Amino acid sequence: DSDDNRGVHASTARGDKASSFGPDVVDTFCRDNGIQLIIRAHQCVTAGYEFFSSGKLVTIFSATNYCGHYGNAGAIMLINQHLATMPKVITGSSQHGWS
Repeated sequence: DSDDNRGVHASTARGDKASSFGPDVVDTFCRDNGIQLIIRAHQCVTAGYEFFSSGKLVTIFSATNYCGHYGNAGAIMLINQHLATMPKVITGSSQHGWS
């Protein structure tokens, strides 16, 4: 998980089985690997997507209203032929049985 603390450390949100990392880790990873953006998933974020580390990392979470009680939006990432990215927010719909 990403957070504002520097380095890699135990996650305060998910216990000692998970690690968190700061923006310095993202910056170093991108520089060392010659990439501009990391797209990751598997962390619930309220808006469905969340940018971190000056836009070098984005978390995408597609499950709306996770587990039926978080009230979050979902999102997908659109990527065009020039590798420009744009998140698209998904909201739940009772018409489809989503909540």
